[in-house]
Formats: sequence, C-alpha cells, structure tokens
Amino acid sequence: MISLRQIATTLADLIFPPHCCACSKPIEIGSWCDDCLLALPYIKKPRCHQCSLPFVEAITGNFTCSNCHDHEFHFRCNVSAVMSRGAIRDLIHGLKYNRKSWNVTPLMQVVKTVFDDERIIDKPTVLVPVPLHSLRVRERGYNQAELLARALGRVSGFPVLNMLRRIRSTTTQTHFDRARRLKNLHGAFTLKTGVTLPDKHRIILVDDVFTTGATLDECSRTLVRDGFPTPDAITIARA
Repeated sequence: MISLRQIATTLADLIFPPHCCACSKPIEIGSWCDDCLLALPYIKKPRCHQCSLPFVEAITGNFTCSNCHDHEFHFRCNVSAVMSRGAIRDLIHGLKYNRKSWNVTPLMQVVKTVFDDERIIDKPTVLVPVPLHSLRVRERGYNQAELLARALGRVSGFPVLNMLRRIRSTTTQTHFDRARRLKNLHGAFTLKTGVTLPDKHRIILVDDVFTTGATLDECSRTLVRDGFPTPDAITIARA
C-alpha cells in the first residue's frame, strides 16, 4: 500500500521538480547534478594521515602535516570527505546557523564516500556525535552532528550512541587559533551516566568540519580518560 508520505513526495516532485543544490539545474534523482558532484573538492592521497589535510606534492606512504606533526591528539585519525569550499561550505553553514536541517541529505551523498577510505577499517563500530550544549540545541532546534551521525548510521548500518554530554556552553571558535580553542573547550564535555560500549566495538566521533581538531581532541580526551579505546573521527569537510 502506498503511504500518504509517498503520495505527498510524488506530488511535490511533480510541482517542484528536484534541482541540483549547487547550480539549480533540474535533476532526476538525488541532490546534485553529475557535473557538480564530480567537481567537488574531494580529499584524496596524498593527505595527512591524521587530519586529512591534502598535500599538493607527490608523497608516498603515510605522513602528517605541520598541524599534526608536533601535536599528540587523543583520537587516532580524522577522515574528511571534502574540503570546506563553495557549495559544501554553504550547505554546512545553512545546516548549522540557518536551521536548514534538510541540508543533511545532499551532504550525506558526499560524506558517505569516507567509507571507501582505508583508515575506516571494517570492524564493529558505534557512531558518537559531538554534543552541543542544551542551550545551543534549543537555539538551533537540533544538533547537526547527531543528524549527520544518524544519516551515516543508515548508510553504514552502524548504531549511533550518544555517549557524551556538553556541560559548558563555550563561545564561538570561528576566529580562534588552536591554543585558544583548546583553552575554550577544556572541561566542556563529560561522559553520560550509565553509557556502556558494546564489547570489542570501536568509536567513531562524528562532526561537521575539522578545523584544528580541538573539539574532537577534547571529546576523545574525555572518552580515553574514562577508559574507552582511542576513537577515530569522521567529518564532512576539512577547513
């Protein structure tokens, strides 16, 4: 039996046919036209093994960039799908600041490519979204990292587990360097009461953008301090 939702979706597509989220060209399915999807700044080798920052010169093997070389993170690696440029940056900005929760759909069409990265090894996994403070959730209406984690969970089959809680509302970090970001975030997260990790599962933290790694590092530090294994991370984009 056809549901009312399916009927409504079909009618909406007839009245408002889908368009590419980047160039507005009419498309038949998905959120991107082929040209815009192929033109996205995907991150490929050579790139930093720890944070995914691309490197312009030819390098063989694993290497770390200057951002990571002299810094000991509490997470093993971050895997980003694309660079935060153009349409990707606009979609993330709309998701975070303009309540455009539907932007998760075109972003997920891009970020699901991280599962082709060899750093995302095939083993039992839980996806843990980076938490927002409750005041920020009420302001935005949702936690964008949780929306992303749940969408990734549907693609991968990995369960989503909200293990962390943000206990301190921090000021925006847009213009902070790494040192100020670390100071701003220190002690901002705690483990939720009664949360346990399934046996032999690894943790992948999920967030929207990797800039300096300070947020993921503080979340990871909280998890490791409480006896959990060193996590990995997935982000849509690398700034």
